Amino acid sequence: LKIYAGGDNGAFVRSVAITKSNQFLITACDDNKVRWFPLLSDQSSNMIYEQTEPNVLYVATTP
Repeated sequence: LKIYAGGDNGAFVRSVAITKSNQFLITACDDNKVRWFPLLSDQSSNMIYEQTEPNVLYVATTP
């Protein structure tokens, strides 16, 4: 799995969460995007969901 998180585009990753089933990685970034990445797929480096949410500082999952 490769996820670019260096902030070179001015959008650092501020929070990362892994779902309880270890199937998805969720990130919140400075560019106001929350992104989901599949972990159990040949395409795990490709985002499967992205949503703009202003002022997100932290992501978490619940069972």
